Parts: sequence; C-alpha cells; structure tokens
Amino acid sequence: MKKICFIFLLAFSFSQTNITTPFGSTGFGIWMTTEQAFKEDVNTTSLIFDLHLPFGLEMLFGKSVLSNADYSFNQFGLAYDVKVFDWGFKLFEKRYDADDFDFIEDYEKQETGVEFYRRGRKLNSFFRYSKYSFNNILNPYDEYFSIGGVGRMTRLYTFGFGIKSPVEKLLHMRYSSLELTLGTSF
Repeated sequence: MKKICFIFLLAFSFSQTNITTPFGSTGFGIWMTTEQAFKEDVNTTSLIFDLHLPFGLEMLFGKSVLSNADYSFNQFGLAYDVKVFDWGFKLFEKRYDADDFDFIEDYEKQETGVEFYRRGRKLNSFFRYSKYSFNNILNPYDEYFSIGGVGRMTRLYTFGFGIKSPVEKLLHMRYSSLELTLGTSF
C-alpha cells in the first residue's frame, strides 16, 4: 500500500507552473511526477523545481529516476511562455544528463517542444508535442504527443494527468504511457 501511495504522489517529467501562474506574475512550483508505460514495466519518476518569471521565461531544475536503470538523470530546462487571455503556449528545451555516466553521451538526451494550453478553469487542458534527441537504441521513437489536464484542487494543491503517445503509433496504448503530476505553485 505504501508503494502504491508513493507512486500516486509522483508525477511526469515537465513542469506546469506556467499553467497555474497568472499572466504577468512570478510563480515558483515544486512538482513530483511519474510516467508509467501501459504495457511495459518501465516507470520514470521526477522531482522538479520550477521558476516562472513575469515576462514569460521559465526555468526548471530536477532529477529523474528510471525504474529499469542503475542511474538517474539531472534535468535543466528553459521555456518561453506566452499567455493571451485564457489561452497560452510555450516553447521549451530540456537537457537530461546521466549523473553516473557523465563521460558517456549515450546516456544523455535533449527534449524540444511546444505546448498549447487553456487556463482559468477548474481543469486547465494542454496539448504538447515533444521531440527527443538521444543515442539510445532501446526506444526507437523520438517524437511524442501528449494530451491532458492540470487542475488546482486547493490554493496550494495541484493535480495533473496526461497520456503520452509516440507520433508513429499515435494513441496505440501498447506504446503509450500515463503521466501523473502532483505539485504546488506559489
């Protein structure tokens, strides 16, 4: 039961402070994430600290742990966020560096993408396209679509979910994963 509760409290590997922060204000978010593949026994868990500045720049630092690997990834990301009334989008770039294998580039990756979202409702929906650059032959897919939502439960408690699917096998559940997010932003 403790393991199930622990997995439930974790969330997916990108931040959501941009969705929860009002236009023109500064926000700081702490996000715990998990990404669970539907058909494989692969789980990625992340802890992310995220700062959103009033002029749209967003920076994140974090750590990701893969369930089937002996190493973890340090994350650093930058994004530019544009909000127009209840709608917004952001362009982002993230770098994942394997902390135990700094000398081996095969264990490093980079993510570039764009996200569109709607704000100002109980559930703030999003749509994201991501492209990965990495040298890992274990995962043949490098382009993904994600769709989901982020909802603020109380002033300091936010929960999110999404489905992430490779472009080549769009919404084929065998290749997709479920993303869950739990966090807060100030």
